Amino acid sequence: MTIASACMKHFRLNHLQPEHLAIVPEKGYENCDNQSELALKYLQWYEETRGVQIQSAHSEGGEHVVAGRYKVDGYIKEEDRAIEVNGCAWHACEKCFGNDLYKILPNGKTMAKTKEDDENRLAIIRRNIKNVDIIWECEIRQMLRRSKNMRKSFCKLS
Repeated sequence: MTIASACMKHFRLNHLQPEHLAIVPEKGYENCDNQSELALKYLQWYEETRGVQIQSAHSEGGEHVVAGRYKVDGYIKEEDRAIEVNGCAWHACEKCFGNDLYKILPNGKTMAKTKEDDENRLAIIRRNIKNVDIIWECEIRQMLRRSKNMRKSFCKLS
């Protein structure tokens, strides 16, 4: 019997109530950072194709934090570069959603409010990080349509 199994047996016998269901955290146990699979694959692809190391949600320690509260999707320490992958529906992409500032987005905010929030956040990030690159979800999808090599790479990435 291992220490872990002994501890589990003790817990089941002395603390767990009969017919009790476990409560799983709302966002699961894996990763609480809100990043799309597309964004994570893009960052991995960027890392491999450019030979750099990117700190992301899947890195030890999670995403790089700026000014104590703003997480960036990817951060390259050697270049002092942040990479933000903006989901079109969540960050008010004009290519995909036009420029009607009163349109309500899936986040429940108007395009105007979403753009204002993003601009304020990016201003703080830009004051703290020398290089900030923003790529939109629709741009990544367009790159995938055009590049067979990129599609192959994305299929291999986890």
